[in-house]
Amino acid sequence: MADKTYVPGMDGAGPSKESSESPVRKSSKVSDTPDKPVLGFLYSVSRTSFGEFWPLYLGPNTIGRDSSCDVVLAEGTVSGEHATLIIHQEDDGEVYAGVKDNGSTHGVKVNGKSAHFDVVGCKNMDIIKIGKAYELLFILVDANACGIKQAENFVEVEQKSARPVNPRIFTGPAGGTSARFSNPAPGSASDRTRSMDGGDNTPGGGTVPR
Repeated sequence: MADKTYVPGMDGAGPSKESSESPVRKSSKVSDTPDKPVLGFLYSVSRTSFGEFWPLYLGPNTIGRDSSCDVVLAEGTVSGEHATLIIHQEDDGEVYAGVKDNGSTHGVKVNGKSAHFDVVGCKNMDIIKIGKAYELLFILVDANACGIKQAENFVEVEQKSARPVNPRIFTGPAGGTSARFSNPAPGSASDRTRSMDGGDNTPGGGTVPR
């Protein structure tokens, strides 16, 4: 069966608009505040041609090899907490971002140029290289600039999920019966985004639920 991606709010898996708290697991970096809006994505084919992706949230997004990072990259030249990608949104809705090397061993590059431990501005479709192997396509979503907005006449429809899923973004083979996919243990490698091929021989990148 083809791979299937589960997204917050789809198949009744995500929090409702009435919910004031996130249902995801708590960690040292997760507060009791509601989830922050998704304002971008990182996409990569460095590990697998099937591709990997990670959502980016308003505020700081840590990138590194440690499981406590927001964007987890399991690769030998990636440091524990390698870099931080910060996304800001002005009162008028304008969105902008920058990435900073957190003292990593193998550096951060934006479009081939080293960050040199400075905050480097990132634009939509820039290439951010983490370490020596992970190239990440940066996708910045500025809803105002794109001319899209929240619908005023949106009608909520309750849907039953085909199977229990993590309420955060989670990719893997659809219809599997393994506990790894149906109910990942908190903090485990499967409790975050997996490559679209669903492979588990080599740990891939991932996103820690916020």
